[in-house]
Amino acid sequence: MAGSFDNHFLILAPDLPGVWFTQAARRFWLRFQPAVLDDWRSLGQVPADNNILVTVLARPQSETVLPEQIKDLHPNLHLDMVIADDLTMMEVQLNKRAESGQPLGVAE
Repeated sequence: MAGSFDNHFLILAPDLPGVWFTQAARRFWLRFQPAVLDDWRSLGQVPADNNILVTVLARPQSETVLPEQIKDLHPNLHLDMVIADDLTMMEVQLNKRAESGQPLGVAE
């Protein structure tokens, strides 16, 4: 489980193909085992007293749009946007997190 969170979810932005999960997020998922969602509206079904971490994989063009769509779905939601232009850069970022044991990223 990620830090002091009761639940950890992983969501791909709608414009990303599945390979962004199967390739780029493979080590991240194996290390932290977040529940993978294909519809973020289901976050509203998590009990309101749970603290949840939502890691969203996205391209730069989704960086401002997606948080607006997700932020009000749950009262105790921590949104973790992982932004990359391409599959390789996403894989590098997520592998760093997995190797360091820090699901919210590595301080540079």
